[in-house]
Amino acid sequence: MKGEDGDTTPCEPVYIGPFWDVMLQTKNCAAMLRYCRRPTTTRIIWVDAISLNQLGVQEKDTHIPKMAAIYRNCMRVVVYLGKEAAGDVVGKHPTRIEFDTLCGNDELINAMLQSRYFTRVWVIQELTLPRQLIVPFRGCEYWADRTASAQLRDRWRESSVPWMEHMLQQSFGNRTLGSAIRDTWSSNCADSRDKLFAILGLLKRDHDRNSDIFYFGYTYYDKIRTPLIQPDHTISTLQLFVGLSVHLVMG
Repeated sequence: MKGEDGDTTPCEPVYIGPFWDVMLQTKNCAAMLRYCRRPTTTRIIWVDAISLNQLGVQEKDTHIPKMAAIYRNCMRVVVYLGKEAAGDVVGKHPTRIEFDTLCGNDELINAMLQSRYFTRVWVIQELTLPRQLIVPFRGCEYWADRTASAQLRDRWRESSVPWMEHMLQQSFGNRTLGSAIRDTWSSNCADSRDKLFAILGLLKRDHDRNSDIFYFGYTYYDKIRTPLIQPDHTISTLQLFVGLSVHLVMG
């Protein structure tokens, strides 16, 4: 589950576990959790801000290679663009509308793409790897799967996020590292090193190894492939891009 990074101050309590341990999160994250909560059923969700210590360098570098497997194996990704963008739901459940209906509605597509969420480099794997996607927007839920999203490819190529033509297709990795960096370079990230690290999980690797990934009581079996370049936030930005340049030239 992903939310737009608007406010950055953790001020809303989130209660975790049987003993109701308290973890402060941003207002947007708390609103996202309330939106997804169901009164009579239990939902298993993954939220990066809660599940990962994003300030821990070692933990980030350990989990970045696993993120692609998480998104490939999840049932769906919910893209929460904020309480105002999600709008008010009429009735018990929001109306679900196929993403394909956006093909003839440029105003709605442009309004949705104005969200800062789509400018971030980390969302590329979140939108290209899952099997299904839901975007709460203006009181409805727009959903897509791999079949439905194919009909929007031409429209995405002309948008501010051309990589969206790969939405849910798992096809973004069918390219060289250099072309992938070129296609995503305009995307934003707080740490410039993540312009590379955020797309490593999308690309084809050199060799595979079996891995059992355990989350929330469920074991997912996936191929985790070891890339030539490993995420390493202990090296400087200069060191990273000098090394990357040499890697691409020697390539």
